[in-house]
Amino acid sequence: MKRIKYKIPKFFYRVFVIPLFLMLLCASCASIVIREHVKISSDDWLMANGNPQKDNISISADPVKIPPALVWDFNVDAGFHNNVFSIADAVLFASTLRGEIFAIDVSSGKRLGYISKLGGSVFGSPIVRERSIIFTIDGNEDRSVVSYDFSKGTTNWEFNAGFIRSSPIVLNDNVIVANKSGLVFSINALSGEKNWVFNSGTKISFFTSPASDGKNIYLGNTSGELFAINLVTGNLQWRLETGSSFFCNISIHNDTLFTGCNDGIFRAFTNEGAIIWEKKLNTKFSSSSTFFNQSIITTGVNGKVYSLKTQTGENIWEFKTNGAITASPVLAGEYVFIGSFDKNFYCLNAKTGKEIWRFETEGRIKATALVWRGFVFVASDDKTIYCFK
Repeated sequence: MKRIKYKIPKFFYRVFVIPLFLMLLCASCASIVIREHVKISSDDWLMANGNPQKDNISISADPVKIPPALVWDFNVDAGFHNNVFSIADAVLFASTLRGEIFAIDVSSGKRLGYISKLGGSVFGSPIVRERSIIFTIDGNEDRSVVSYDFSKGTTNWEFNAGFIRSSPIVLNDNVIVANKSGLVFSINALSGEKNWVFNSGTKISFFTSPASDGKNIYLGNTSGELFAINLVTGNLQWRLETGSSFFCNISIHNDTLFTGCNDGIFRAFTNEGAIIWEKKLNTKFSSSSTFFNQSIITTGVNGKVYSLKTQTGENIWEFKTNGAITASPVLAGEYVFIGSFDKNFYCLNAKTGKEIWRFETEGRIKATALVWRGFVFVASDDKTIYCFK
């Protein structure tokens, strides 16, 4: 019996076979699968600003070598918001405004995997919890909080909390997120089920990330209201009107809340809502703060870094960059790391404010840095993540 040969036209390959192959290839690559057990340690940076208190203090025992040297850089071909990074067991996780999460090996700078096409931008740092990352998405009407198992490359659960432009935090298996419609959610980190929802009653946006002292959740909205919400019940503990918008995250230190408003005033509050002191700095604020000895170090959109006494607000030192600052300062030992819209990444002496070192990138720096075990990471608007050591 004579075998009949069928000749497949070339256009069929071009139109059907090759695109299908590329689609399958991309689908197979667009995941994070880390087979080795990721062991979480106490000095890991597991969420935006390091912890629920948002104090931006690196507690790694390994000191940063000054001046640090560039070890590697990684181009993501996308932009970044002001909170990008988290890290555990030498795996760096980074979010982008194109709706991606990258996993990068710290030692080599090589990509371990990524997830993409999330349906919206990722404006916050992912949470690292056991073998999963939890992150928020802005612009997706069906899901805005996602738990993803990076040991399997599968989604644990999805939750629709509305549009979110801030970072989540996690405490005692509770994920806390705030949305642009004035709602705050507590979600079970294991199941993705809603614990409670707090309605501010105003539909005024929360653009700030929640902060917590382990008892209450604190955050401000764009109408100038500061809220304290019970972590367990979701009940309102107190509300304070300042009269000016909050775009600055609260940082908590020694039971004191520190934050700035768009009226140019930086304030310290008790955890019961009483004002301790006010400092007129004549700038807007868009970051959280860090702490060194008896001082708080914060930044203004005017491009200045400020060191103030935590007890009184008295000025200790100022450092001026040549561009706006939306990133939070990060403390590592006696050094402060901060990026500016002037494209420079700075290292300052935390005691004196003196510039120790700088590195110029090819784009504005809007994102908060991360310091871990002697490594320093920063993301620039040149679409690149830089690693120093």
